Amino acid sequence: MRRGGRGRRRREGHASALRVAADLGEDEDWLSDVANEMEPEEGLIWVYGPGGEGVMAFSDDGEELKELIALHKAHPDLLKGLDLSD
Repeated sequence: MRRGGRGRRRREGHASALRVAADLGEDEDWLSDVANEMEPEEGLIWVYGPGGEGVMAFSDDGEELKELIALHKAHPDLLKGLDLSD
């Protein structure tokens, strides 16, 4: 998105799951499974391209995601047996 003068870009308020996984040293697929429990008000957002394909992303704060990661690391069985297919 452009804002202000020509060539200036507004800092986006989100990061993709791939970037967040790399930053946190987590597997992207595992992180996506954990983040599927989140709601938009908790910082989960979906970014859609022109073709309608969505990419999971997160708001800047990320406290809820960090809490979920800690919870799932403490209790890895929470994801077992869940049907995460759409």
